[in-house]
Amino acid sequence: MAVKKIGLISLKAGDYDVTVAPEIGGSIASYRYLSPGRAVDIFRPLRNLDHGPDRVLEMGCFPLVPYSNRIREGKIMAGDGTARLPKNNPPEPHPCHGTGWKSPWDIVDQTAHSLTLVLPPNADFPLIYKAHQHISLTPLQLEITLSVTNLGKVDFPAGLGLHPYFPARKTAEIIAGLPQEWALDAARMPTERVKNPAFKPFQMGQNAQDLKEMSAYCGWDGAAVIRWPDLGTALFMTTEPPLAHLLIWAPAGKAFFCAEPASHAIDGFNLAAQGIDAVGGVILAPNRTLTQKFIFRPRF
Repeated sequence: MAVKKIGLISLKAGDYDVTVAPEIGGSIASYRYLSPGRAVDIFRPLRNLDHGPDRVLEMGCFPLVPYSNRIREGKIMAGDGTARLPKNNPPEPHPCHGTGWKSPWDIVDQTAHSLTLVLPPNADFPLIYKAHQHISLTPLQLEITLSVTNLGKVDFPAGLGLHPYFPARKTAEIIAGLPQEWALDAARMPTERVKNPAFKPFQMGQNAQDLKEMSAYCGWDGAAVIRWPDLGTALFMTTEPPLAHLLIWAPAGKAFFCAEPASHAIDGFNLAAQGIDAVGGVILAPNRTLTQKFIFRPRF
């Protein structure tokens, strides 16, 4: 039997090209700068187009909706009770990143340089919601706008984020104002906010090769610069409204790293229920919508 190929949609503007895979988590397969005689990957590119399980983890970027990162044991308060979210990333014991990254998205509008996707409600998920993702490419920047709408009858906690993968980690640097981080336990769940000992290196330009495998920063101002000095390239990443949480994943031995802007801390909803402040996220009432914009502006 022939292997199914991933269906990609190409957006073009100026010297930039973005390919989107709606059926694989509404993800971005590549984001490239293409000029005569030069091609540079801004996101880590998908290497082959064969359809297979969990291909989303090989994409360049995917949306996090209706929450970011992990929820301890899948328990959150919804309305006057507790909702249990299903595990979705085995063998990880805690549900991770919501449902958007594991679901196909439908196309509702398309132009040469933009794409609007919708994630319809999932009857098997305890939180009833729909999400929209608008991807817009201009000769200056890539904009991704995410939204989540509560279609149910009770309030529930919600948040949004993005999971971009950046290439060429060996020579990359990240500049960001990250005054605090979450101390993580053995399960990589937050326990308390502490001062970031690498605050100054991040202000000056933290070498991505020296990043910890997993870090969760807070007190962020919602803007960061990733630069590759050997390529003469920089990427300005901003969030509107500004987000206060930035998660970094830099697995050992890999040539990529992730710097994930998020609206709330890991397991932030349960931290809030324990009385811990500044964890982010919102309580989304029925028929209300949460919207977040992410902007990537390269410089060559």
